[in-house]
Amino acid sequence: MNFIRLETRIHTDINNGYRYLTNPSKIEKWTQKKPNKTEQEQFSWVVWHFEESDYIYTFNLMRCGVKTEYCTEIHLVITHPSGSIEEALQESVKAEATALLDALRFEFNKEWVITDRDLSASFFKGSKL
Repeated sequence: MNFIRLETRIHTDINNGYRYLTNPSKIEKWTQKKPNKTEQEQFSWVVWHFEESDYIYTFNLMRCGVKTEYCTEIHLVITHPSGSIEEALQESVKAEATALLDALRFEFNKEWVITDRDLSASFFKGSKL
């Protein structure tokens, strides 16, 4: 497999979601996994690198919809510099990444998983829309 892709939605604006992926104190708040190096393009994507692992974690951020200011969708793509993830490790890497995204979602949403039909709720909309 060349990559693993997972996604989640969090109940916050894109700026706050970005801070939770780039600010070391915010990262410590919701996860035990601390990247030793990050790269980012403001409010668009964040890349985590780890000393103990060759895997590259790329978080892509976007608003859940045109009128949903307080819902951020995060897509996590995990790749390996060799171009593929060993078949024997795929399930463990995917489970670890799922737990990582679940921890982030829980930080904002608790048990709530935001579905497509939830996106029309008024509390996701900004005051100017």
